[in-house]
Amino acid sequence: MISPVAAHSGSRPRARINGEDVVLSLMRGSIGQMSIRSRAVFNAGPAGGKGVIVFQACAGKEASLAMNGETSGTVPAADLEGPCTSQCPQAVVPGPIFWYGMSDSTPWFSLKPELPPGEDAHGDRQFATTLQRGLQVLACFSAAAPILTNKEIAERTGLPRPTVSRLTYTLTLLGYLQHHPHIGKYGKYELGNAVLSLAHPLLANIAVRQVARLPMKELADHAHGWVSLGIRERLNMVYIETARSTRSRSVRPDIGQTFPIVVSAMGRAHLAALPVREREELINQLQVKTPDLWATYADRVEQGLQDYIERGFCVGRGDYDPNTHTVAVPLRRPGTNQVMVFNCAVRVDDLAPGALDNDLGPRLAQMVRAIESALDME
Repeated sequence: MISPVAAHSGSRPRARINGEDVVLSLMRGSIGQMSIRSRAVFNAGPAGGKGVIVFQACAGKEASLAMNGETSGTVPAADLEGPCTSQCPQAVVPGPIFWYGMSDSTPWFSLKPELPPGEDAHGDRQFATTLQRGLQVLACFSAAAPILTNKEIAERTGLPRPTVSRLTYTLTLLGYLQHHPHIGKYGKYELGNAVLSLAHPLLANIAVRQVARLPMKELADHAHGWVSLGIRERLNMVYIETARSTRSRSVRPDIGQTFPIVVSAMGRAHLAALPVREREELINQLQVKTPDLWATYADRVEQGLQDYIERGFCVGRGDYDPNTHTVAVPLRRPGTNQVMVFNCAVRVDDLAPGALDNDLGPRLAQMVRAIESALDME
């Protein structure tokens, strides 16, 4: 538990964390120590004690907003909370560790608790930072960017180049990356075959995939489109099964394909199926970590929640592709915390007037209920 009460002694700001006074260190950058005529304010964020740190500079300069090291925007110093102090920076800390910096300077400063030796920046002694960084490297690759250099990986992860070089070397030896030394000046990397072996046990043990394959194909043929099954992966949805009509003119989805929660009917159906508290916590994360997407799609999220209450399915009209419309229905098994979502997508040219609301939505909801019944009988 982190107390929002802060105090300082001399020129070192302190905060009370887990009932203990913790000194907050002001790190130095190439432009020198941060001016003492400033104030840092931690604003509480969603669950987990995370939040946003706001640095207020004097002289009307802009200050950067950051969340877990990712800049989320800037605001004029005059709009930020609290006056400047002429004695020492003050900090109210209801969250762990964050980064901030002045928008007109290159270096970044950090305001962080001085943790006991061996404790990770997340405040968790069990947290393996090296493993986290290795997974960050693997997560850089996508269908749009299947081959990357060490420099590109460093830019995407924010990790130092020497660290990236060691990680890619190790991951290549283990088979999780494949190195192409003759591509470009220093060679490039792509995901290795060992990555596939990680996914198989997960997919093989999701029983709903086997039960749902036939009804998914039947609905895809009826709709002249495709039907997919997805689950949440952090702030995204990821497909774990898909079926398409033999008459579909294009193949859109694929297993492993991801997209932001708020951008699709599938993601909004996932939100609709969550208990109120879980939904509010996830929405808070979406607002803080993907503010631009949230600003664009907030109204559609609200409409999707209402659609699910009134009709039992969510509708997406051209969310991530203006030529494709979708309907989505969640499935939540008793005794589990995981929500799975089915969607049915059809190209606009193949969609009869009113079919999305009056035919495909109800059919998809009926299919999901039938799958639930089949799973109950196993």
